[in-house]
Amino acid sequence: MSTGSTATSKAYTLQWHWRTGLEVVRRFHPLILVVPLIAVLLVFAALNTRAGWLVEEEFQEFIGPAIVAFGLWLSMMSTALRKRLIDVWFVGLFASLLCRELHFVGTSTGIYIALIVLFVSGSILRERLPEFYQRSLPISLLVGGFSTYAIAVTIDAAWWRFLPEFRMWRVQVEETLESTGHLLILAAVIAVIAQRSYADSITKR
Repeated sequence: MSTGSTATSKAYTLQWHWRTGLEVVRRFHPLILVVPLIAVLLVFAALNTRAGWLVEEEFQEFIGPAIVAFGLWLSMMSTALRKRLIDVWFVGLFASLLCRELHFVGTSTGIYIALIVLFVSGSILRERLPEFYQRSLPISLLVGGFSTYAIAVTIDAAWWRFLPEFRMWRVQVEETLESTGHLLILAAVIAVIAQRSYADSITKR
């Protein structure tokens, strides 16, 4: 392959991924970012009350993997019944998240590699994933979920240590935000399945 052909191919690839990003941004509703804010406020409201155990690390370390495991099961069932590529993609996503939640060796770095592979493959296969890219709700929920993860990472990295009593609420907020991110991504799967089921029912009429 000539140098010119290689450069053209790279430019086309970059343009394709750029268009994917623009499509996601165009359909994303920023209002979903209120969810992590609500989760943080609920943590502070629950601290030092009888409901405090709901935001403690022990409970969140249980509920987080449970949410991800349910998402994996749901995606696998949908894959078996519908045989759609988007379900296979979500199986890969939830499998990666579950491995990270169970703290398998190497997943601290491995999860980022897995996400890059998933995002790039999802972009490459954009035209075969219309039930995702043509819908605002699943896009908003998925982006909202990963935005919530990102906020949790900044708390774990102590970016907010200048805030009052940071050490007193750091773990509870970080763990609760992770679980909130899991719930948003689970909601994205449910949205895809529900919207597809509705579309199928309309087609059969």
